[in-house]
Amino acid sequence: MPLRNAQINGGGANDHALSHWLTTLRQNGTRFINISPVRNDLAGVADAEWLAIQPGSDTALLLAIGQVLITESLYDAPFTERYTVGFDHYAAYLLGERDGIAKTPEWAAPLTGLAAAEIRALARQMVAHKTMVNIAWSVQRARQGEQAFWATVATSALLGQIGTPGGGLGFGYASTNLAGAARRQFSGPRLPAGHKSGSGDDSGGTHRRHVAQSRRAL
Repeated sequence: MPLRNAQINGGGANDHALSHWLTTLRQNGTRFINISPVRNDLAGVADAEWLAIQPGSDTALLLAIGQVLITESLYDAPFTERYTVGFDHYAAYLLGERDGIAKTPEWAAPLTGLAAAEIRALARQMVAHKTMVNIAWSVQRARQGEQAFWATVATSALLGQIGTPGGGLGFGYASTNLAGAARRQFSGPRLPAGHKSGSGDDSGGTHRRHVAQSRRAL
């Protein structure tokens, strides 16, 4: 959640409240872990922990976390049974039953640059506490970048915290700046569209042609 990204949002103007809410969350005891190649991606939280992951290895990390949750029976079995489909296929993939490669923390360690023990400890901490997993839109801007988002959904489902206060997952927080905001949206200034008052009055059409010409000039 880089503060610099929260200075822009699409769909209209809004205030920049990210710094305030990050500070409020930290004061209320929220623990922040920044998993990114860039340390200042979470500069808004001075004491945020930093796991310096290798670029493009987010999916490998999430798969390894899921593997730990399943092999150590830490995942929310009732949640996955009631609210998900395909668990058996996903578990088989994580356990290496389909390709002979178990997605263990030891498998993910050289891909992510994180120690296997560090990955295993992270998985256990995530299930032991209320956990919100936020993934930036930038992760998708790469070849097969969607896989990290699918893995985020799958990992959150294994935790069983989707839809709970303070838990679950979020996409693109800060870069959209409107996520979770209760404020009323409003539109910015517009050019007048003009109107046609009579059959012989072409003032609206003339105005539109002038606007079109102005846009082409720009």
